[in-house]
Amino acid sequence: MKQFAMRFSKFGSQKLITFQKEHTLPFDFHPKLALLFRHILYRKKLGMDTVIVVCGSKRTSKTYFSIKSCEELSKVENKKFDVKSQVFFDTLPFLKFMRTATDSYAILEEVGIGYNAQDWFEIQSKIFRNILQSQGFRRNVIFMTLPNISYLLKSARFLCNFGIETLQIGVVRINKVVMRHLKGKGWFEYIETIRFSLPEKENVINYEDMKKVWNDKQIDKDIGLIEGIENPEIAYKIIGGALAG
Repeated sequence: MKQFAMRFSKFGSQKLITFQKEHTLPFDFHPKLALLFRHILYRKKLGMDTVIVVCGSKRTSKTYFSIKSCEELSKVENKKFDVKSQVFFDTLPFLKFMRTATDSYAILEEVGIGYNAQDWFEIQSKIFRNILQSQGFRRNVIFMTLPNISYLLKSARFLCNFGIETLQIGVVRINKVVMRHLKGKGWFEYIETIRFSLPEKENVINYEDMKKVWNDKQIDKDIGLIEGIENPEIAYKIIGGALAG
């Protein structure tokens, strides 16, 4: 974590900074905030939710940007963003959170990583479409991190509202999803670039701890899978013992 934090140090300020901003909103609504945040808060004011996909290669601060954004947005509403209760590595606890959440911020990490291609297709087709299409009245803001936009079906991509690319550590490119519904066409349109610093120390520590636990579980699953392939008799005994118990 210290080494990762050092890579942020060159940005200096602990405040989020924006540049190359295009003033496309026709109203004076939180004018000092990043354009992305202005859009999100205004959508909430109109009774709408916001779904943001954050893409980029590993260790390019996708999650840190998402956490930092949730912190900044929460401050505007006099709330505190808590990684332990609002960041999710698995779909099931995220869905349970979404069942009762209103006016909340949440981050779904490493979208689709824990599923095979067929299962992930089913989840997107049935569950994600429900979240992205029919839950807008709850006014929640959801950040989803993934390595590449191809992890989402095309139909799911354009139910999102913003697409964000990590350019390097501490710098992201913000794109707004533009849809022409009658034509069935959509695209990502650039609106601004954001430089940002580390999230709050407590949230960084808690996130890194949570990610290690989740990563260890994924490795254990992979080990079990390989052992089952290479030693089917051992796997059969383990499964048989578990069923007997």
